[in-house]
Amino acid sequence: INHSLPEKALSKCRFADPAVYHQLGAHSLGQKLIAKLNTVQSRALVALHNMLSMLDGEALGQPEPLDKLWPILFDLAAGESEKGGPSRSDEEFLEAITSAMRSLAKRLRSTGHKCVQPEQIVRIASVYSTDRKS
Repeated sequence: INHSLPEKALSKCRFADPAVYHQLGAHSLGQKLIAKLNTVQSRALVALHNMLSMLDGEALGQPEPLDKLWPILFDLAAGESEKGGPSRSDEEFLEAITSAMRSLAKRLRSTGHKCVQPEQIVRIASVYSTDRKS
């Protein structure tokens, strides 16, 4: 992907080791820092969504590098909590991650690539429907 713009946006979505989050969460100042990191993460996902939906195919490069973004976004949406990292279910994050995933899926579909598996959609839906009920 030209200039690695999507990767740069994604780098703002992945943060420190889960142990760091646990240590920060134990302190009031750390909780404020986590809130700011969450804001950065959501904004980076919105930026990725905007890039994927607005830039033409030539600016984004070939579909193969875009294929590599799907598992990363899927892990952010459904897999982070399994790896011990921060799990988010707030509306800002939910809107940002699903927008980025939707833009990527649309972009890949237009090139004939299939990245989304039905099981993945069911898994993401179950993760967030469970979070909403609690």
